[in-house]
Amino acid sequence: MVGGPFGFYYRLGQGLSNLSVGIVASIQTHGSLANWHPHLHLLVTDGGFRADGTFVPLPLHDVTTLTEAFRRAVLRLFVRRELMDVETAHGMLAWPHSGFHVHDGVWVAADDREFAVRLARYCARNPVALSRLEYQSDNATVLNSSKVRSWWSPNRLAQGSEPYRGRG
Repeated sequence: MVGGPFGFYYRLGQGLSNLSVGIVASIQTHGSLANWHPHLHLLVTDGGFRADGTFVPLPLHDVTTLTEAFRRAVLRLFVRRELMDVETAHGMLAWPHSGFHVHDGVWVAADDREFAVRLARYCARNPVALSRLEYQSDNATVLNSSKVRSWWSPNRLAQGSEPYRGRG
């Protein structure tokens, strides 16, 4: 599903056919406060490969086109898997704020292996860094010392058998 929108973009959006895009995808279900925030981190080649193995660089991205291609691919998948009906999917295409967003603000130079590895590790990180957790034995509370602040969350991660509540 992930490769479809990018292949669509390169083949149709850029007028190139028969390109295969290299993608590494990491599914994230959390934000920095260990809150529910499902999203994908993708490492995508800056172009595509032809059938003969030659690489075609495409350095400029149209984020609007990529976002729309990804949104349509997800809705098609949901309809195909019978998670939503066709009418609902068509209705969602009319929404002015789709809930989908493509961010391409981080670029890796072809020769910067160190940064590429660091970025890949970031994409595959755990929901909460152990270094940010502090257990308080006097009241059986786990604090998350995230630098991110949230208006909705109290100061504890979990207490006893309570569900997670983030740190504010």
